[in-house]
Amino acid sequence: MVARLLTSFSRFLCRNDAERGRLIDVNRRLRIASQGSIALFLVAGLIGVPTFGPQYLLPVPGALALFWWMQRSLRRSPRPELRLAAAWLVSEVAIAAAIVLAKGPSLHLLPALTLPTLLVSAVFPTRVAVAGMFATWALIAATGLLADPKLVLEQPPYLAYPAGVLGSLTMLFSIGRSADLASRAGAIVDRLTGAFNRAALIPRLAELSHRSQPLGGRWR
Repeated sequence: MVARLLTSFSRFLCRNDAERGRLIDVNRRLRIASQGSIALFLVAGLIGVPTFGPQYLLPVPGALALFWWMQRSLRRSPRPELRLAAAWLVSEVAIAAAIVLAKGPSLHLLPALTLPTLLVSAVFPTRVAVAGMFATWALIAATGLLADPKLVLEQPPYLAYPAGVLGSLTMLFSIGRSADLASRAGAIVDRLTGAFNRAALIPRLAELSHRSQPLGGRWR
């Protein structure tokens, strides 16, 4: 039953080899940028210790270790899309836990929940980005109500603003994603013959390279 659910979820994340190849390729290209974003995130977190207390950083080390392991093991996984989705989920849960643990004006930390979803929006297809956006909206609301229910009910903008920012940026990312797909299609297909050209080999080689990695002593 669990295996069947994972298979269905994997097909929702990536319906074919083309989507999986783009996922692997874009994730590779964004690796340095995502690492830089995490570093800046950590610096901001350390700066916030005097305001929010050191306890709000407790979920961070474990989440970073899991995120790093999932990224490192991506190429060895038969379904890398599941690893990336798990990395997103771990990041979101860790940030939500940090907000709940924070003291003082913890609701000011709610916009931090948008960062993992934006990274996912750049890698996954539009349908996954939209699903991630709705899931993050629900998580923002739940986290806000857990952290300071009275203030959330008295001042709804604490939830509305980060939700609005996330929705706006997700739409902008979808435009960029559509432009990327159009550019890839124009680059890999010869307009005269309709045949694939050499540029089509890049995402395909990424997918074939992933499939050629041994898994548990056997080749896929």
